[in-house]
Amino acid sequence: MPSRFPTSSSRGVPGRRPFRYASLLCAALLAAAPAAARADGHALRDVRVARWTTTEGLPQNTINDIVALPGGELWLATFGGLVRFDGVGFQVIDIAREPGLASNRITAMVPAGPEALWFTTQEGHLGHLERGHVRTVLQPAPAMGTVVGLVRAGGVFHAQGANGDVWTSDAVGPWRLSMKATAGGVGGLNYLASTPTGAVWASFENTMREVTSPLGAAIPLPMKGRAIAAGVDGDVWIGSYHGLLRLHGGRVTPVQVQPALTAGVSVALPINGTTIWVGSDGAVAQLTAQGNGRWVREDLPLDLPPGLVIRALAVDPEGSLWIGTNGRGLYRVDRHSTRRFGEHYGIAAVVAVARDGTGGVWVSSSCNGIFHVDETDIVTHVYRSGVEQDIDPGGCEHAFASAPDGTVWLRWEGHLYRLARNPKRLARTSVELPRDSGPVLARGDGTLWVVSSGGDVRRVSADRVLERYTLPPPLVSATLAPDDTLWIGGSAAIHQVRGATVRTYGEAAGMPRGAVRDVLVAATGEVWVATYGGGLGVLRDGKVTRITTAEGLPDNAISRLLDDGRGRVWMATNRGVAVLPRRDVEDLVAGRRRTLAPAVFGPERGVPEANFGLPAGDVDRRGRVWFGTLDGVVRIDADRFPFNPIAPTIRIDSVLADERELPLGPVVEIPPGTARVRLNFSAAALLYPERMRYRFRIEGIDRDWVDVGPQRFATFTPGGPGRHRFLLQARNEDGVWNLAPAALDLAILPAWWQTRLARLAGLLTVGLLAFGLYRQRVGVLERRHAERLAALERQRRADERAAALRTQLEHVSRVALAGELAASLAHEVKQPLTAIVANAEAAQHILDAGPTPPADLGEILQDIVSQGLRASEVITGLREFLRSGTPDDRPIDMSALVREMLPLVRRELEDHRVRVILELADDLRRVSGRRVQLGQVLVNLLMNACEAMATQDGPRQVTITTRNREDRVEMAVSDTGPGVSPEVAERLFEPFVTTKPAGMGMGLAICRSIAEAHRGRLTAEAAADGGLRVTLSLPIRPADA
Repeated sequence: MPSRFPTSSSRGVPGRRPFRYASLLCAALLAAAPAAARADGHALRDVRVARWTTTEGLPQNTINDIVALPGGELWLATFGGLVRFDGVGFQVIDIAREPGLASNRITAMVPAGPEALWFTTQEGHLGHLERGHVRTVLQPAPAMGTVVGLVRAGGVFHAQGANGDVWTSDAVGPWRLSMKATAGGVGGLNYLASTPTGAVWASFENTMREVTSPLGAAIPLPMKGRAIAAGVDGDVWIGSYHGLLRLHGGRVTPVQVQPALTAGVSVALPINGTTIWVGSDGAVAQLTAQGNGRWVREDLPLDLPPGLVIRALAVDPEGSLWIGTNGRGLYRVDRHSTRRFGEHYGIAAVVAVARDGTGGVWVSSSCNGIFHVDETDIVTHVYRSGVEQDIDPGGCEHAFASAPDGTVWLRWEGHLYRLARNPKRLARTSVELPRDSGPVLARGDGTLWVVSSGGDVRRVSADRVLERYTLPPPLVSATLAPDDTLWIGGSAAIHQVRGATVRTYGEAAGMPRGAVRDVLVAATGEVWVATYGGGLGVLRDGKVTRITTAEGLPDNAISRLLDDGRGRVWMATNRGVAVLPRRDVEDLVAGRRRTLAPAVFGPERGVPEANFGLPAGDVDRRGRVWFGTLDGVVRIDADRFPFNPIAPTIRIDSVLADERELPLGPVVEIPPGTARVRLNFSAAALLYPERMRYRFRIEGIDRDWVDVGPQRFATFTPGGPGRHRFLLQARNEDGVWNLAPAALDLAILPAWWQTRLARLAGLLTVGLLAFGLYRQRVGVLERRHAERLAALERQRRADERAAALRTQLEHVSRVALAGELAASLAHEVKQPLTAIVANAEAAQHILDAGPTPPADLGEILQDIVSQGLRASEVITGLREFLRSGTPDDRPIDMSALVREMLPLVRRELEDHRVRVILELADDLRRVSGRRVQLGQVLVNLLMNACEAMATQDGPRQVTITTRNREDRVEMAVSDTGPGVSPEVAERLFEPFVTTKPAGMGMGLAICRSIAEAHRGRLTAEAAADGGLRVTLSLPIRPADA
């Protein structure tokens, strides 16, 4: 298992967090097959080395000490001041920037908490730094000289000068000399160390003594010492000019190291009882205990010049080793969390990967043969391309299939092979396959699906074909669902083969474009589709949801999808391997989230560009995921993910209002009128700062988190005055967010016009203005109201005059009509009068003839009465017809009205030889109206009918009809005259329109106005006999409804 050790520094100060190591990786490729290769034990490989100098921002290139604080920050002691490094940039604290700093020449530091440390200057000042603020605690003692070392134990500080003297203080009182150097002794960097038990040791090159035990005797060193460091077990390790010594139980003994340390050790960093880092002239090495008293040395590939002094070593909470040099700047060495088997083992681009069932994998390297990597990382070259082509698979394209029983199958063109692990060999089967390439899948029943790019799909055993289908080419990939359903990926389409049924999902279902390189069927039934260039598709309920870089994927070219069985999906892309929680994708498909935030393993984490394969990756028995790349096969231990579980520690560095920096405090006040606020922030990410992600939210402004990616600042435009809280979160390279966001209260100060007094004054002004405008508006409305009342009064008077004139016109019209009816009326009156006169004369003769009246006299008198009544009725009807004024509305029976009006026009009808036919309804419902006006309408219509037929030689007939029609009563007057022309029919009821040479054209217009005044209608249409039919339609009386 990888070793884990506490964070520490070259001063021997106990650390707080473990350092994680991956297994060592070094291989020698053997030419003959089969051949095995593994680590050679002399050099550390598979490590990443980074270097920083003044070019990248260091104040100078000599690093005297390194402290990695638990919060993640790295602090450097230089002759140019204190330097903070967060993985991206350097922040220098020097005397020009910090008044509390007494000197730039910092020689040693010790931690003082998550974000604090103590330090000493070369002159002897003791200082304290916390959250970027520095204060000087102690001034140098007069005889102190040059100070080169500092440790703290039991709350007491111990500083060593270059002359070897040790000075002590509790940071309250001044420095005091606690131990003089032994005769001929000197001091130096890393000459002080404190053990976990609180003992402080000092080296004087030839001897060493325990400072916390002044009565203790000096211990002579068998060889000249240079540096000391305390181990976690209480031992003290001494670096000498010729190797490494160990103080244990009061005795100093040399440490047996292979290969031997030939250069002087200037710094030592014990990690645990079995691992020590040492810095010697021009090299840094890891010493690992072997259990027999010997230690194995493995050098880091730093390419340092010979004789270069290593001044400091430290390990940060993430496990990286930091190296401070004398004039060559700062180095970082870290181990990849992945393991790659590549060119060191002869493995180039990988085209197929399959688990072997025991914790290892089979690997096909393009045109380079077949390899096996076992569970102990031994690599065997099983088959080399170009040898025994008639028996073994040749070419550059192979496909693997791992069966549930551990059997592994290999396809090459038209041949199928069974791979044996012990001994490692190939056995060809007799089944016939198309001479093509394509994936192979092993079923639980021992049969296999063989899919060919040309469209052929077969289920086979070792010796025969069992089923066969043909699908549209090209066929690219295939997978088996848990229920043994076969899914085949094509070009922008997937095919589902279940029994004898084949169903295809393509463009209509929303499939992404590009070749489908892999299909993953989830236990929930969702189908994940990896395409080359089109991103990821998720098939659910017959529809595909597309997911691309716009939703957070690192790349749209995906070659492999693997479920690690822990709720995560790993995907191989051209930009590395990405891992996503399956729930995040499900939430995105369901619309519960908008973007994804995968963790990505790229080249910086030892993962080259992914390569397509058949398959391009697999999960071994131990749950580790393997992926084929363009530079070997990569293994990631999914069980250990996240490899960095430590959430980032973030801080807000500065707040700028319109480019002017504001003082930080519990509440930052934003000046009034600020157009733009910028907040700069950072988080210590010493290992993979490029993979850090930030998001922020301003309470009261942002409804949700705003993702700014790796950007280390946020800007916003202040709204109105008020208080807001700025919340900030950061995520490390493995997707671990800090759950408690950093917070900063912002107070946006009001401008003078935004103050309460100004607002009250403004409100008062607005109120007065509004009242003035209100009064002005009221005045305008009152004037407008008066004008409208006057206009309405004028309109009322005009309407009254118009009504009076209309009434007069109707009366005049009736008088004129009566004039036209004069002859008829005279005839009607003359007849009864003549009868009365004749009867009276007859009665007179009878009376003259004798005294006794005959019996006929009664009949004569009765006839006189009857004729008198008849004349009276005519005269009464004429008086009513000619009556002026506006009578009240009364119930009217239209059939009765017809009978009353006919006597007025009887003579006109007889003179014009017009026959009248009455079709009057007996059950006619009554209407409400003015009897005279409605009678005028009927008389007008009858007179018009007579005049229309005056010149007609044929039959002359007028039909008067009354009837009920739904909720109305209709009276129609039809004649057999010539009718009217279409031009006249359109304008028949308009004033001054007439077909009579001497007519005024007002009769029908008046009739229509009377009809409309009674809420009725007057219409004209061609009669069935060729004449004209005029209909008066009136609503029934409400009481009769």
